[in-house]
Amino acid sequence: MAKLKIEAFLKPDFSGSAGSYEVYINPDKLSHKRSITHTESGAGNSGGSVSQHASYDSEELSFDLSFDATGAIAPVEGDMKTYGVNAEIQKLLAVIYKYEGQAHEPYYLKVSWPSIIGWGGRFEGVKDTFFKGKLSSIDTQYTLFNPDGVPLRAVMSVVFKSFIDQQTLEKLKNNNSPDLSHLKTIRSGDKLPVMCDEVYNTMDFYIQIAQANKLINFRRIPIGTRLLFPPLEK
Repeated sequence: MAKLKIEAFLKPDFSGSAGSYEVYINPDKLSHKRSITHTESGAGNSGGSVSQHASYDSEELSFDLSFDATGAIAPVEGDMKTYGVNAEIQKLLAVIYKYEGQAHEPYYLKVSWPSIIGWGGRFEGVKDTFFKGKLSSIDTQYTLFNPDGVPLRAVMSVVFKSFIDQQTLEKLKNNNSPDLSHLKTIRSGDKLPVMCDEVYNTMDFYIQIAQANKLINFRRIPIGTRLLFPPLEK
């Protein structure tokens, strides 16, 4: 079973690994909010208004994480025997909530899980299965304690706001950027060398693309075939 994973990074381009956390129990539901801002302008004598696209708003990812130190779900080991669910919660907070002294802010975060479609999902041919952003809020509710007051069960609600550095955003806006992977569908009349030229500004990579997609005959690719064009070193 694939577990939801959160990775921390020092820099806004998501470089400089600062640790990671794999959830104790996968969330049973997840919310991924997207919104667009429009501006309203007058429409002359009609008395109405015209809505025009202004910008994409920050995306929001939210879900609940459950923690259990009763032994009902998994054997209780290590610090959880003494500190209950707080032992596991502290591990998570060290990744998503810790203040990074050199950067003077918390870490940049990447949340990975197969059900997540990240920023790239809004651009044709870019299919991310992760969410890049920063922590927005945490709300932890403790629901069960032992006689000594040690918390045995808790539910943490977390909210992340998307973040993307300007350089990457410009690449995503340019669907033909050779620095990104692209998925293209073969249409009538398409030729692989020409498609390579559209992505890489050269026809020289058609052999590599044919090999990457395990094509038997690159001159006779069935219509409807989806081909991957990954970043290549020139």
